[in-house]
Amino acid sequence: MLKFLLVCAAFAALPIQAQTLSGRIVGADARPVPYANIGLKNRPAGTVSGRDGSFTLRIPDLSVRDTLRISCIGYAAREIPAAGHDARPLEIRLQEQPQTPLSPVITHIPRKRYTFGRSIGSKTVSARRSAPGRKAARWA
Repeated sequence: MLKFLLVCAAFAALPIQAQTLSGRIVGADARPVPYANIGLKNRPAGTVSGRDGSFTLRIPDLSVRDTLRISCIGYAAREIPAAGHDARPLEIRLQEQPQTPLSPVITHIPRKRYTFGRSIGSKTVSARRSAPGRKAARWA
């Protein structure tokens, strides 16, 4: 019975070892950066900041070598060490970086124009009467 209680206590202590990093992502002008990607480099843990730039990242086993990677479209990516920040909220500033598109944007494809129309001509009544396969009584 004692062994069973020790095993249960060991599994109950596992969530306590998980550390939570929280903070806010702001730009150079101190305005919040919404929907920035926050994740651990070379690990699957990650999250996205909210509309106000705030985020909370729960990391099961944080080591000293772990690095936070923050990226967002229009801003330069930034990497900071993840250890030592669990006690206080972070405020991470990102620098704006205009990005050029990696692939060309096609806005117009020139095409050869075709004119679909009908020819305009005139026919006389005598030409209609002599048309093959027509009955002359119709045109008279």
